[in-house]
Amino acid sequence: MGYYKEDPERYKWRVRLKKHNMTKEDFFSIVESQNNKCALCNKPFEGIWGNDLHIDHDHETGRVRGLLCMTCNCGLGMVGDTIENLERALLYVKGELR
Repeated sequence: MGYYKEDPERYKWRVRLKKHNMTKEDFFSIVESQNNKCALCNKPFEGIWGNDLHIDHDHETGRVRGLLCMTCNCGLGMVGDTIENLERALLYVKGELR
């Protein structure tokens, strides 16, 4: 707790880097490659902390796939983050799932 109070910004980066095995440079490289927008809906990010920007990763391998807004990150998680569920959701939206 003392470390967080001393330098909250450094603590946040330390947690983010450890959890996703990435550097600050890796993170900002992804932000730049996505033009500071969600990889799915292209909504611009309002900031790098809080609920606006989420680091999306494969839960089995831990590999970072990209950055998503909260809505897209939650939506992806709600359909189970599997290709099969996403394909079924696509068929449903297209009106082809009976």
